[in-house]
Amino acid sequence: MKRIVALLVLISLCIPVTGCWNSRELTDISIVVGMGIDSVPHSDDYSVSFQVVNAGALSTQGGSQGGQGALPIVTYSSQDSSLFGALRKASRKVPRRLFFGHIQLVVIGEEAAKKGIGDMFDFFERSHEVRLSSTVLISRGITAEEVISTVTPLEKTPSIGIAKKSRITSQVWAENADTNVKQIINDLVGAGEPIIGGVKIIGDPKIASMEKNIKNSQPPSFVLIDGISLMKNGKLTGWLENHKARGVMWIRNEMKGTVMNLPCEEPGNSETVVVLRSKTKVKPSLQGGKPKFVIHIKEEGVLGETSCSDDLSDRKAMMRIQDKWAAQIKKEISATVKAAQQAESDVLGFGSSLQKSYPKQWKQMENNWPHIFSESEYEIQIESYIRRAGMRGTSFKRQMKKEAE
Repeated sequence: MKRIVALLVLISLCIPVTGCWNSRELTDISIVVGMGIDSVPHSDDYSVSFQVVNAGALSTQGGSQGGQGALPIVTYSSQDSSLFGALRKASRKVPRRLFFGHIQLVVIGEEAAKKGIGDMFDFFERSHEVRLSSTVLISRGITAEEVISTVTPLEKTPSIGIAKKSRITSQVWAENADTNVKQIINDLVGAGEPIIGGVKIIGDPKIASMEKNIKNSQPPSFVLIDGISLMKNGKLTGWLENHKARGVMWIRNEMKGTVMNLPCEEPGNSETVVVLRSKTKVKPSLQGGKPKFVIHIKEEGVLGETSCSDDLSDRKAMMRIQDKWAAQIKKEISATVKAAQQAESDVLGFGSSLQKSYPKQWKQMENNWPHIFSESEYEIQIESYIRRAGMRGTSFKRQMKKEAE
């Protein structure tokens, strides 16, 4: 009986404290989906911009206040010597309390990235609201605020659309890095450098922020995901583009899929291989006290397209394509390593693998790692397998050639 009474008393005490102690009504908050961080010229201050959802414009019913004819997002900005201060200062412009729990995209201005990104991510790690899974990009040739202010077709909230674009293109084209806040923090405190994708606006940035940009079947301005950052000590020093950027994804074992064009013996013709699966292992060793890295890549793909006259029913022809494919991968990765070494930027993660395998020796190299990395030897090993030639065997061009003969 005493136990039952005690249980009832305990339940009665819990009833008054149920519910959310820090709950906020939806009508009292402004949901931030994107954030841009720029450096103020001739100053150490930050200029922080926010892409806020205009709920009235997203409503199917519209309304007199921010409904019909209004853009689905609104951008605000403020300046301060710290990111946290800039957030609080923005309250002077926004009629509601800013809520950062749904941020999908963080864009860092190119000039701000050149000064260093370490202090920015201290804020992100400490904040209890900002999502560590938010996609991070660096603007190229434009400010982060111009990217955040862009309106895009297909997605009503542009920041969500840009984040999706970064993720999808990294999976199917692999010439950019889809990196989030948590991954960058791990790289900053680790032995290597973080990789961050670049973002551009093709066309006039001013038009990109106007409603007419989404009222054309061919938007006059659009967002392009382009390149991978080269970092040194957490500061942006340059960019890797095209195949050199793709090489980074291969080496870091982040290759999800891509397309490679291989030349044929016939001038002007080519074969296209679609990468389906890829696995990379980087094995470090010390030779005479100097590091060497063996990059072993195993690839599987299919023949997606061909304008060559190879007889694909012949296994030897498929083997020749595999050899060309492996040689092309090796060429691209070698160019990537050389570019990273020239910049003394270990975006390849070599330092991290060395630290895990040789922790004692790493402590002696750590302070001078960028220079040691630039002189490290490497070896590339490629295993490539083409599993099938699509829905068709021999190209119809070969059949046309036979009939012509």
